[in-house]
Amino acid sequence: MFGFFKRVCLFVFCVAATGQAAQAQDATIQLYPDQKFQTINGWEVLARGWEYDKAADRFDGSWYQDKALHDRIMDALVEQAGINRVRIEIRSGMENPIDYWALFERGEIGYEKVKSHFYHKVNDNGDPFKARADGFHFSYLDFQIENIIKPMQERLQARGETLYINLCVVDFKWGGEEQSNFNLASNPQEYAELVTQAMLHLKNTHGIVPDALEVMLEPENTNGWRGFHIGRAGAAASDRLNQHQMAPELLLPSVVNARNAVRYFEAAISVPGVAPRTGAITYHRYAGRRASVMGDIRNAAARRGIRVEMLEYTNGKVADLIQDMTVAQASAWQLYSIIARHPPASSEVARSVLFYGAPEDGKIGLSHQGRSLAQYFRYVRRGAERIGAVTDNGDFLGLAFVNPDYALYPGAVVVIRSQRAGEVAVNGLPNGSYGVSYSGAGVVTGELPPLTVEGAQATLSVPANSVVTIYPAP
Repeated sequence: MFGFFKRVCLFVFCVAATGQAAQAQDATIQLYPDQKFQTINGWEVLARGWEYDKAADRFDGSWYQDKALHDRIMDALVEQAGINRVRIEIRSGMENPIDYWALFERGEIGYEKVKSHFYHKVNDNGDPFKARADGFHFSYLDFQIENIIKPMQERLQARGETLYINLCVVDFKWGGEEQSNFNLASNPQEYAELVTQAMLHLKNTHGIVPDALEVMLEPENTNGWRGFHIGRAGAAASDRLNQHQMAPELLLPSVVNARNAVRYFEAAISVPGVAPRTGAITYHRYAGRRASVMGDIRNAAARRGIRVEMLEYTNGKVADLIQDMTVAQASAWQLYSIIARHPPASSEVARSVLFYGAPEDGKIGLSHQGRSLAQYFRYVRRGAERIGAVTDNGDFLGLAFVNPDYALYPGAVVVIRSQRAGEVAVNGLPNGSYGVSYSGAGVVTGELPPLTVEGAQATLSVPANSVVTIYPAP
């Protein structure tokens, strides 16, 4: 039954230790490859470093202007953190005769000033089908493409993988006096004009067509965007983009409160033309993250034959990832941004998968959150399918995946969440030699003794408060 497994990786997440010596085989996990669940569609970050120096009210481009440092960050993002998907943003204030991002990047205005214009929309003219060239400015998109997207594409292509690009529209209601009365929620053709101009810019300037259009970020934080408006805008933009031979899948509704996801989603797909273009029902975990809500989201997606994706939670930890993967059956997951300026204390929330220890030591490493998440991200690759895994001990929850043949680690990946330290046996592993890496117990990334699997079973001791990865030895 397990002959199809070409290679195997094993992850163990231990959240607590009893302080007692581990007994032999505290749990056995059996793999069931005939049970099929979701297919993984990537591990996402927001295309953002530390360019916003809020304390000094200025632009800080040091993370990419120093080429050696920039290369180290991009290497770590792909190789250490395992990221293979990026969210780039269209801010509604890009429709404005003034290019505020360019002024900010040149140091002519500060952070507070540029922030006040993020969503300051000025209609280019009265005709949404005839764009005025100087009414749109996409220098912020250029910044994201040149400094994040292209370097990541190069690194993933060298591994035989591709970068999934999610183009997300943001139209928040804050901005104080710089907000305008120009409302995109009530003008779907104006929304379509903005998105089309941005997509044409990406295609014609950079040769890039995003894989997805995340129609509206966190509609609860906007003026007027609800499910029906998201659907109308998505349909209008898709129709316009199709005329230019572009067809990104739609991601929606990307709510702040997961409890709103199904209601907004159903209203959006009630608009003609939206349902067949929608690739995933999307949500954030900031509120309403009960198991019953996750189950409702999973069921709504299953009825339509589409994916579920959790696309932002700055407080996210491994326990959140596991709930999203198992209960909601999420196919993609995002913490937040790429890198924080200083390493956080172990008790802090980094909101980024990486940290930079400047100016003390210049170290780049995985953040406190990122180090445990990366044990999953590095080994469970895009295209992996989750399969059945059953444990005989509730203290050791098992998950299993099968990576595609083209992945760096093709074959099965097993994840075990442990409530205590102990020894865990996994049945169904192909015979062979395996390396073992782990994160936890004060160790960002370390190595444990290698394993030799015989009789399709591996048994290992699980360190306390750790995520352990068993991977095929080179």
